[in-house]
Amino acid sequence: MTKVNLRKYMLSGVDLTYLGFPVELTHYPGCAFIVYQEQHPRYHQPYSRVNNQNNNNSGNNKYINNSLQHTFNVNAREFVPSQVSSDKLKTADSDSDSTSSSSSSLSDWSDETCESLGSSPTTWNNINQTQTVEHSCVRCFENFLINRETNEYITKDKCIYHWGKLRNNYYNPSDSKWNCCNGEENSSGCTEGNMHVWTGITQGCNGPLDGYVRTKPSRVISWDDNYGVYALDCEMCFTKNGLEVVKVSVVDMKKNIVYDTLVKPNSEIIDYNTRFSGITKSMLKNTKKTLKDVQKDLLTFISAETILIGHGLENDLKALKILHSMIIDTCVVFPHFLGYPFRSSLKTLARTVLKKQIQLSEHDSIEDAKIVVDLLLARVKHDNTKSLHM
Repeated sequence: MTKVNLRKYMLSGVDLTYLGFPVELTHYPGCAFIVYQEQHPRYHQPYSRVNNQNNNNSGNNKYINNSLQHTFNVNAREFVPSQVSSDKLKTADSDSDSTSSSSSSLSDWSDETCESLGSSPTTWNNINQTQTVEHSCVRCFENFLINRETNEYITKDKCIYHWGKLRNNYYNPSDSKWNCCNGEENSSGCTEGNMHVWTGITQGCNGPLDGYVRTKPSRVISWDDNYGVYALDCEMCFTKNGLEVVKVSVVDMKKNIVYDTLVKPNSEIIDYNTRFSGITKSMLKNTKKTLKDVQKDLLTFISAETILIGHGLENDLKALKILHSMIIDTCVVFPHFLGYPFRSSLKTLARTVLKKQIQLSEHDSIEDAKIVVDLLLARVKHDNTKSLHM
């Protein structure tokens, strides 16, 4: 399977930006910028509440590919942050003029773009005017304070939350239940965490962010234009700096394991997120491999021309701190029937498209990566069959 017959499923540079992937600005090589919007609704709204435009996108064909509604003005003047610390301004290396990051460079960012996303360039001027910053807990949605410089917690409250999703009753919209405990919408959380948690990314424009590496052009020219296609999935835990990777798995298109390792987070772990990551304290006890080690390992077989596939892959690349532009995401290949920004979970797609049950207890990054391969192959087979009958 080559890049040629997968190209139509790949995300454009604008798609990568809009979906929250880490991207590289032309003026700041080696630094990442992430545009974060509230893309993941807290729960699925009843079908009757959705705009008719989204209703028109629904149907019996689960392979319908809705187009993203972009808000970027490609004719706007270039956006350059007004203040960036000198240590973030890194000079390009010897191959910085290559095309490896051309499709993810954002030469069309503008002040208007940032304002429309809930942030403005003035944020850059005021970033050091206070020692504390307020975040919203991604589990219980309560606000908490941390030290801006050290990310040490100032608020020490317990986190009381529902770990499941709030499901609406389509016949009675007021009767909403949490699927983790069958509690009412306004009921007290069924789970207690020691502290609040956040993802490490805030609403609006984030950057410049250092510690990122970008994939390099292949040193060997492939005669068939095939530089590899790999499915990647990560497990993450919550640290004081947000989400950090603790396990990385990569499989090829034959579902052979190419890479699989545990990773020691750089920061203090707040919550191992075991219910979803499957990672426990004992598993990481003797782990020595760091994020930098993993980056070095991955870049030995993932080049700028390699196609990476995944489900919600922007989260994995943010955790890995890797800049890459050849992306296929099954969240887009199989859009939710309510339309963007709703997303079908990998578990749901495995059940509805592949008739497979996964994640029955905890997430397994190898299993998830293999399911992503199966989903993409199913989509390709469906499209090829459909084209033969047209």
